[in-house]
Amino acid sequence: MDEGKNKNLMTNIKSIFGDLKNLHAEECENNLVLTCKEFIQHSEKFLTVLIYEDERDKKNQRWFSSKTFIQRSMSLSLMHELLIHILIDDYKQKYNETSFINKIECFIQNLLVENKKNIEPYLYLIDTNACEKELLEYLDIFI
Repeated sequence: MDEGKNKNLMTNIKSIFGDLKNLHAEECENNLVLTCKEFIQHSEKFLTVLIYEDERDKKNQRWFSSKTFIQRSMSLSLMHELLIHILIDDYKQKYNETSFINKIECFIQNLLVENKKNIEPYLYLIDTNACEKELLEYLDIFI
């Protein structure tokens, strides 16, 4: 079979089956992107709450329940971060380094740095030790 016919045959095979993609990798990629989007949405809401509570604190008008809410929100944020790192590590173990994972990892690193920078002025509102304890308790349940 000459090279032209062979190339044409491969084109026909590709058109029948589509580009051969790893559907499992695509599912992992979609889960990772979805988790990142959830983290971004949560971070935006959490930052809004922190700004609001900062204003209330300056006026000595904080609610008793706000401390618990802030703590739970911070714990959830830490859980999202942990989940994203686990999903990235899992993806790398299964599919090695890909352009997708390299891009998303860079994006996540920048996102986490920005998120920490945004939260930093409001850390006085957050009992980080309690959040870390809550995260460890959560991990104990699933490990």
